[in-house]
Amino acid sequence: MTLADILLADEYRAIAVGRLAGAVAAQISARSGFSGMALKTALKVAESRRGEPVLPLLIDRLLPEFCTALEPYFEAFQAQGGDNFAAYLTERQSEVTEALLSVTDRRIENTQHDTLRQFYPQLRSTIDSEFAATIPEIGALVQARLDPTPAG
Repeated sequence: MTLADILLADEYRAIAVGRLAGAVAAQISARSGFSGMALKTALKVAESRRGEPVLPLLIDRLLPEFCTALEPYFEAFQAQGGDNFAAYLTERQSEVTEALLSVTDRRIENTQHDTLRQFYPQLRSTIDSEFAATIPEIGALVQARLDPTPAG
């Protein structure tokens, strides 16, 4: 079983996207200062243009690539017989965060949205914090599907 098998399963993907979007939204809402204001403003602008929340859309779109980026960690976790994927990822927070950022870095290089490409370098360190905050949630989502007792 791969990470994609778990997080992208038809019956689980919406749950995963919703919980990850919630974790990112909570992290953004708790931000203060210039970077917090900039990120909140960028989200509001994007949402006003789309007419709907963008975090779930972004996460859903990026989730397959995030699974690919995190698969080596999942394989190593399974190989060592780990029992807590959230703790495993959290212990490797900086490298896991960098793996997630590599996905957005690649996507930005190929985007047609000039404004996003222009502002991404300034927001990258802020996004780094949001990704780091989602690591325990990613681990918990996976662990819930690995544990023999159902948990959603």
